[in-house]
Amino acid sequence: MNKKTGIILFISLLICANQLSLAQERVIRPYLGITAGHTILAGSFNGTDYFQTDEDIMLVPKIKPAFGIGGVMGLAYERFSIDLGYHFSRSEYTSLEDGYSGNCATHLIRFLGVKKYFNAYTQKTVSPYLDIDLSITYNLFEKIAYPLGNINDPVRGRYGGILFGIGAGVRIRLIDKLVMDIRILPEYYLGTDIRVKGRDWYQISKFGNFQLLNTIGMKYRFKGF
Repeated sequence: MNKKTGIILFISLLICANQLSLAQERVIRPYLGITAGHTILAGSFNGTDYFQTDEDIMLVPKIKPAFGIGGVMGLAYERFSIDLGYHFSRSEYTSLEDGYSGNCATHLIRFLGVKKYFNAYTQKTVSPYLDIDLSITYNLFEKIAYPLGNINDPVRGRYGGILFGIGAGVRIRLIDKLVMDIRILPEYYLGTDIRVKGRDWYQISKFGNFQLLNTIGMKYRFKGF
């Protein structure tokens, strides 16, 4: 994932630098928040394919929609905010082989999020915004692979990917320090690598997916500086 992650990180730094250069607000307000959300993932995660490495067969699962929880921290300006966060969910999955289904855990790390608020609504109780997201995700499956020629020996595996999304949401100001955040975020999931437990990472390509993440959260905004 190193090369692809480096490109994405470079793009994210450009976005961040551009937003900071445009900022003219004098007040910066740090914030912490908790979120709950529903995730739908579809595309190459179809439950009918597989990857073959030097030592193993790794199945491609079909992941059912799931609810999850997470947290966020960031810096809020009047017209935009920059944040990072974490989202965790558990779901059921199926695959093409009998006996190779079960539960999976998804760890989503938002390493750069930029929310741009519409100028006409920044001082309103309800303020809509556009959201740009760059994240890394890991999907861990309990029975998803087996050694070549030994289908009766299931082992765990992991899929890695990068997410890029552009969505929209609203910020609802309850009181000065407490806001509610509701967001709809469509994303493109770029699969980057796989790993069977105890083995090396293998890079993959042409493994695109669509992800829809809907969240609602509460944020506490600290005193500005």
